[in-house]
Amino acid sequence: AGLQKASDLNVTDSVISDNNGRGVLVEKMRSNIHIHQTSVQRNNYVAGVNVKWGSGYVNITHSKISQNYVDGVNITYGGGCQNISWSEIEDNVGLGVGLWINETTINTPVRQEFNLAYSNIKLNYDIGVLVGNFCGPGVVK
Repeated sequence: AGLQKASDLNVTDSVISDNNGRGVLVEKMRSNIHIHQTSVQRNNYVAGVNVKWGSGYVNITHSKISQNYVDGVNITYGGGCQNISWSEIEDNVGLGVGLWINETTINTPVRQEFNLAYSNIKLNYDIGVLVGNFCGPGVVK
């Protein structure tokens, strides 16, 4: 009972692989997405997990994202909070994780926070983690 946050997408205990496009694509998100205990691998366009436009919470936990053509995770949106924890992001042809903040969007996040914890990011052909395209101050802990 009570109020709960509605998710735009929840993917749990799944395998998403060998698609001729993106593995997971979320456009114009308004709330949150959660990918948990899921394998996203060998997808053939842009990224295994691609979030574009909108703003909100992106939560990837206990998952493996590997062998995707171009990026493992590509988030290009107005901002919000991103959490990647207890996951493996490896052997992707582009970036392991790419976070691009679109500051020209009308979707303004309440806050901007990126957490990456307890994860293995390795053997990606380009940069392991890229956080770019922002103008505000940042803190790395």
